[in-house]
Amino acid sequence: MKKLLSTVFTIASCFVACHDHPGIQAAVPAQDSATTQIAGKWQMSMETPHGVVKGPFQVQQDGAKLTATFETEMFGTVPVTGSLDGRKVSFTLSVPGPHELSFSGTVDGSKVLGTKMSGKTEMDGAWSASRDTAAATAGSAPKPVLGTVTDFRVNSLELGVKSDDGRTVWVKFGAATDVLLAAPGEKDLNHAQPAEVADIARQDRVMVSFVDGMVEARRIVVVSASAIARRNAAERLDWEKRGISGIVAARNGDEIALEIRTPEGAQRTTVTVTPKTAIRRYAPDSVKFSEAEPATLADIVVGDQMRTRGAKSDDGTRLAADDVVFGTFLTTIGTIAQVDRERGEMKILDSTSRKPLTVRLTADTRMKKMPDLHDMPAGHENAADTHEAPRSVANVAQMLQQLPAGGLDDLKLGSSVLVTSTRGTTPERVTGIMVIANVDAFLKMAQSQAEGASPMEALNRMHGGMLSGPGGLSLPAILQ
Repeated sequence: MKKLLSTVFTIASCFVACHDHPGIQAAVPAQDSATTQIAGKWQMSMETPHGVVKGPFQVQQDGAKLTATFETEMFGTVPVTGSLDGRKVSFTLSVPGPHELSFSGTVDGSKVLGTKMSGKTEMDGAWSASRDTAAATAGSAPKPVLGTVTDFRVNSLELGVKSDDGRTVWVKFGAATDVLLAAPGEKDLNHAQPAEVADIARQDRVMVSFVDGMVEARRIVVVSASAIARRNAAERLDWEKRGISGIVAARNGDEIALEIRTPEGAQRTTVTVTPKTAIRRYAPDSVKFSEAEPATLADIVVGDQMRTRGAKSDDGTRLAADDVVFGTFLTTIGTIAQVDRERGEMKILDSTSRKPLTVRLTADTRMKKMPDLHDMPAGHENAADTHEAPRSVANVAQMLQQLPAGGLDDLKLGSSVLVTSTRGTTPERVTGIMVIANVDAFLKMAQSQAEGASPMEALNRMHGGMLSGPGGLSLPAILQ
């Protein structure tokens, strides 16, 4: 469906909202891109029959139409009307009398934003104006916005952005708005390519910047969601191909002994860290691999989970690390005491400490559920005995990924859950990385094979203790 936005702005193609490309399929408005933006506060000086008049000159701009006020000591605040044609500007000033004084000239400055104006009055007097830099430095231009595209308002030429600080911002754009397409991970705009507003889609990442005097955004830098997804898929594949995961068993100088538990026993790989190794750590209450923060080798301690990738030796006993991501994680078994859907929280009773623990559930928390064992085919409940055990912690991570998706409705009062999390800023509150519901039957099965053991101890003993860690049960938590 095509729409005419205004006499100046037009849509070149239809606006669609589909799952494949839920973006705005409209060309940048077909306005003369040479039209300069002069809205804002200026300082004016004008020669008149009464002498030189000076004062603030406040301009509003609607396309080529201009309205302004000129504040003078001699006449007070006087109204001004005018028009703009490219860089040619003309004004008519109304002074008491009544009398009108016309003046015209040209605009200087960048291609888009005017910074100086000058010319002649109808009485051949000179006039000039410069942007009020004091007003600009006072912060009249909005602050840059960094976030994710959520929606579009085609008729009003606005872009909806969910900023990283949680606000929803509507950004106006127009013919003077520059759009640049950047690749994921670029540190500057040296390789960015010119683009159109029509290239922006929902879920794209954008950085929007503004300048004083422009209602519309000055520039929108776009990193497309599809490019991010391709980059992330390639990254995951590379981590799987060149990476290993395990628990830090020791650290000596620039070498880390990474322990990978298998049914045949613990295997160790020596990881060498160099000054070129990128080291990142999960922040407290963080749940996302991509949000790990820069860290140092000295921050890594025994017992941390670590994932690293790099060049492996032929026998797999050594790895020269290109990247290291680590974190201090908790695996908790508890009984659900309360679920607060509005706040996205649940309270559990820790089965080991017997203390209450609040688990925050975010949009990035992975909700999983164990299948009902009584619904499985006969004999399947003994799968732990008859099937080959996972051969590495990485395989356990894959098993967790393959569990059925769960949701808040699977969190039943009185039932047991497994929670993996980073250590929170307070011990009684954590943010869930993965929450596995409906584990009661699974725990009973584990306990039946370890008579008299607590649920935590029973799980620790499964598969030769391959899930145990220095602090107890240690399920993989570094999941891309």
